[in-house]
Amino acid sequence: MIRFLTIIVVAVMMLSASAQAAEQRFFSNISDLPLMSGLYELPDAAVVFDKEEGRIVESAAAGEGVHHTQVIDFYTKTLPQLGWVVVSSAPAAGVGLYQRNGEMLSLTARPEGNQGDGVVILQVSLAPLTR
Repeated sequence: MIRFLTIIVVAVMMLSASAQAAEQRFFSNISDLPLMSGLYELPDAAVVFDKEEGRIVESAAAGEGVHHTQVIDFYTKTLPQLGWVVVSSAPAAGVGLYQRNGEMLSLTARPEGNQGDGVVILQVSLAPLTR
């Protein structure tokens, strides 16, 4: 009986973990850059250039009920798990800079609209490192 209950508990935990993983969304033009929960991508803001020196991507996301400091905190904690090195992070200013594999990722989160309405815009810039 205990073995049966253990199997049930493990199965429920695995289903829960896979459901959480399925909920994780990513930017469409930067396939390994997660989209923070509460943000949605602004597809009309995307610009992509593939150059010999590397890719250049500009993108944006927006969300309500999310503070700009939370956005930078999220990426500063999450991106190192994906191989990015934090070059600088200033959540209070809404700015984060990250480096990986010859690329520089710049994130700027800012409140938009009237104060207190809780709308934040995240600007994303990815470019090759200059040498």
